[in-house]
This record gives sequence, C-alpha cells and structure tokens, in this order.
Amino acid sequence: MGKLNALGELNRIVYTLATDVGEIKPRLSKALKRSFIMDSDFPDDLKSEWRRLRTEFEKRGPMLNRDGSVYMSADQNTIRRMRKATASKIAERLVDLYFALSRKV
Repeated sequence: MGKLNALGELNRIVYTLATDVGEIKPRLSKALKRSFIMDSDFPDDLKSEWRRLRTEFEKRGPMLNRDGSVYMSADQNTIRRMRKATASKIAERLVDLYFALSRKV
C-alpha cells in the first residue's frame, strides 16, 4: 500500500479530530478506530515517530473476553484511560505526522 495508504488514513484521522464535536478522548478514539496503517507504509525517517505514537495509544493492550476474543482494542482501551492532556498531545503529533508525510508524497 505504501505512503499513499498512510497519507489517506492520516487524512481521515486528522479530519475526524478536527470536525467531530466533543472532548478529545472520544474524538481520538473514533479517529483511530478503523485505521489500517502499517509501519511499512511510512518512509524510513517517519517510521520511528509512527511506532512511538502507536506505542502511546496501544500501551494498555486489548481487553479480552473470557474466551480470549477481543472485547476492546488496545487503542480504545488505552485512550479511555488516558488523561485529556495526553490525548491532546497524541492528536497534535498525529497532525504533525500527517503534514510531514504529505510533504514527502
């Protein structure tokens, strides 16, 4: 998929962050809910920032049902427990990553 996939996904994420109403945590959660971005979609100089961001918003891991199936994804579980200030910083870094990638495409 490559850079165009990452750019399209980040565009959708940034649009959701900018246009949805309400608090940052639900907006961030919604923005990331259906994102399919792989490390390999980024050029080498931006991969590390994507990995750091992903680590931040997947820190707590998924919540599992008793049968081992995923009840809540890692990003949703992490975001619901993070502070608003942390969610805002992640959102800002996602926007910065979008603009950095858009200059390379």
